[in-house]
Amino acid sequence: MYDSQKIYVYKPDINNQNSLSSNVIRKIIETDNYLWISTKWGLNKLSQKSNAIEEYYNEFGENSYIAKDNQDYLYVFNRPNTLSLYSNLDNKFINFPIYKEKELDNVSSFIVDSQRYDMD
Repeated sequence: MYDSQKIYVYKPDINNQNSLSSNVIRKIIETDNYLWISTKWGLNKLSQKSNAIEEYYNEFGENSYIAKDNQDYLYVFNRPNTLSLYSNLDNKFINFPIYKEKELDNVSSFIVDSQRYDMD
């Protein structure tokens, strides 16, 4: 990553839990002060303030799809019949059931439109 002054290199390191989970990157999404990096082996939360990976979620691996809405809420679809939403308040993912069955084999990506319900 380049911040107009310095180049930062992120790579996997099995001895460092705050390193990138894989060098195979599927998608990167920016929310507020974070970059969410979806890799083959998990989802990484990179702080743009500290330039460090703060959290790693190995439950969101190879067959995970990430998207954000217009209010910077992050969503992950990686299990049949479940959509996960990241709660900035609790710093954790909340799982929501999807009542219309969707198999991961039939998904190539997903988006969140502006017609979602408010969380407040």
